[in-house]
Parts: sequence; C-alpha cells; structure tokens
Amino acid sequence: MNAAEIESWLDTFGGAAIDVDLSGVTFLSAAALRALLAAGRRNPNMRIVEPSPTAARVLGLAKRDLLVDETTLS
Repeated sequence: MNAAEIESWLDTFGGAAIDVDLSGVTFLSAAALRALLAAGRRNPNMRIVEPSPTAARVLGLAKRDLLVDETTLS
C-alpha cells in the first residue's frame, strides 16, 4: 500500500474514532507522514498508538501530538 492509498483508506472512517497502530512499522517515509498528518487534520478522532521506535522518531521530528496514552517522543 502506498501513502495515497493509506490516506484514502483512513478517510473512509470519516470522523469516527480510529486508532492507527504503528507498532510494526520499520520505515515511515515523508509521504506516509504527510498522509497520516493530513488524515489526522481531517479526523480529529484519529490517534496513532503503539508507534515503533522508528515511527516515534519520525513523528517526533514532525513535532505533532498524534499519540495517545501519554506516550512521549524523544
């Protein structure tokens, strides 16, 4: 699945609460990050949970608060 497909799929949830589990992510491209951020802007009920160390690093660089359960990024 590419970033555009992921963003399109996330949009199918509309404004419904959705948790996006990134625990298995080993690489997060800039395009995928843009897709997640865009989907998060459109759906404020979307949350990223269980980010892998790689995903957490990229999200931390983006300085976006998309995490739940008081997960911190360093």
